Amino acid sequence: MIGCEYASMFAVLGTDVHLIERREPLLPFLDAEIVERMTAGMRDLGVTFHLGERADAVTRRGAELVSALPSGDTIATEKVLVTAGRVGNTADLGLDELEVTTDERGRVVVDHTFRTTVTGVYAAGDVIGAPALAAASMEQARVAVSHAFGLVRDTYVADHLPYGVYTIPEVSSVGSRSRTPVHEAWTSSSVARRSGTTPGERSSATVTA
Repeated sequence: MIGCEYASMFAVLGTDVHLIERREPLLPFLDAEIVERMTAGMRDLGVTFHLGERADAVTRRGAELVSALPSGDTIATEKVLVTAGRVGNTADLGLDELEVTTDERGRVVVDHTFRTTVTGVYAAGDVIGAPALAAASMEQARVAVSHAFGLVRDTYVADHLPYGVYTIPEVSSVGSRSRTPVHEAWTSSSVARRSGTTPGERSSATVTA
């Protein structure tokens, strides 16, 4: 997801972008039709997709950086940006002293009520990982507080919250994907149109996700 966002931002500024993504299909948590529209819009901006691939090696060749793919293809660009996900900024929170468990990326481990492995300690928001969106974080915190103080025992239902991907065109969804019964699903896509051209030469970049 982060790779798609950066790829579209660079592309709209006039950069020829190659997006290398080891997963296929792209963004499987979104409705397939929305992803198709998003990728079509990004292609119009100058993004070339290499799905089911990864950069096995990157070597310098003069002024270029050459990414070698498992398929045997190579991609030569001026820059390479690696988007390897997020880590939790928890190192200085004193979690070890409290014996609060974190995972290999530093994210706090919680249960369905957002209680950590220590009774009375709760965590919500970006520090626990995906989806790491403001709307989800607020809902997680509300549920955590209700359980911490013995209030209404609400539950957190991720499918009921909006999910945004800040690509160009941007996409958003809420509820189940369209392959499920219609009465359970509602999805939306905002499709942007590109107008005008970018003057001057285009630079090039590879984004690996």
